Amino acid sequence: MRSCMYKKFEAQLASLKPDPALNSSELVASRLRVASTPAVGKSRYTFVPAAVSASDGWLQLGRVDAGQMIRGGAHSFGVYANAGVTMSVRMADVVTWMISSFREEDFIFLKLDAEGAEFGILNGLMEQGKFGLIDMLLMECHNVAGDCQTLMSKVKDTAKTTNTQVLTESGQNPGFDFCSQPRYYRPQDPSSGKDRSKIPAGCGPPESKGC
Repeated sequence: MRSCMYKKFEAQLASLKPDPALNSSELVASRLRVASTPAVGKSRYTFVPAAVSASDGWLQLGRVDAGQMIRGGAHSFGVYANAGVTMSVRMADVVTWMISSFREEDFIFLKLDAEGAEFGILNGLMEQGKFGLIDMLLMECHNVAGDCQTLMSKVKDTAKTTNTQVLTESGQNPGFDFCSQPRYYRPQDPSSGKDRSKIPAGCGPPESKGC
């Protein structure tokens, strides 16, 4: 299904280009200020056009093409960091931002799948004694950037002292919307009208709440 979708939308995907206007330090700083301000009366999502890091600066990305974005994202480590379409993007110091924006009284859920940047971010919070800002951490560790066994051991030991719940990405704790993958959906059978989708157990439609 996924390969079929790539082929069907090949021309449209190829026409997509990175927007250099998003690579602005002023824009990143502005969005971070918004994100640190509590939402009043409604939920809010603030998009910050920057790579997460333990320091401000620039990050080299490779394979920055639309097809790869859908497959799983660009590469920031290893040989692919300089392969294909490349681009330098802003990095935001998430450690300093979290420490200056939140208190331990706040409830912080941190979803961290940062392709290696988790080493600097988590070590930075622990070294500054601020890991306790996090109430729940769902993360994936990437060995391309360091020793995951050592990092996870340190994180779990620290979490015991800060009462932080630590979850790692797995089948039980998927790091993405597992139920919405295109491979599970099929067009309706025109002869029978039956839905041919193969939705995994536990991924059924939500109960209707009426009009």
